Amino acid sequence: MPTYVAALQQAHPDICINLQFENLASSATERIFQRIFICPAESAQSFSHMRKFMAVDGTFLEVRFIQTLSFAVSIDGKGKNLPLAWEVVESENTKSWTWFLSHLKTTMPNWVGMTLIRDRDKGLLAAEQQVYGNQIYAHTCGFHLKGMINLY
Repeated sequence: MPTYVAALQQAHPDICINLQFENLASSATERIFQRIFICPAESAQSFSHMRKFMAVDGTFLEVRFIQTLSFAVSIDGKGKNLPLAWEVVESENTKSWTWFLSHLKTTMPNWVGMTLIRDRDKGLLAAEQQVYGNQIYAHTCGFHLKGMINLY
């Protein structure tokens, strides 16, 4: 993983990457991958000129290692989706979402007034309140929206 990060930083010197390991209790020198956050500089720069809208979600990675891919996406001036940042973490929980949102908040300029859309991922609401503080929250998911649309 450190080799991959070094290659990314060499190719894109302004990229924001945070790589975190966990030390093994049985060894003072060995450690295992815990999580990584990646935000291209172009995404962070673009966000300051975009609509104040961001969607966050997570999905499971189950090919070689059981982990979770979390990501943030926004909409550019042409109405196209723009991936802003992503992370690979051990699971969806308050700790990993707090880590992701904290990095997102520091890498994305002008996040104040932003609309954050999300579903009810495990730990995301608690992390959102911890990182962004007292804001107005609206809870929604595609299933409930579909039901509301069918009512009209």
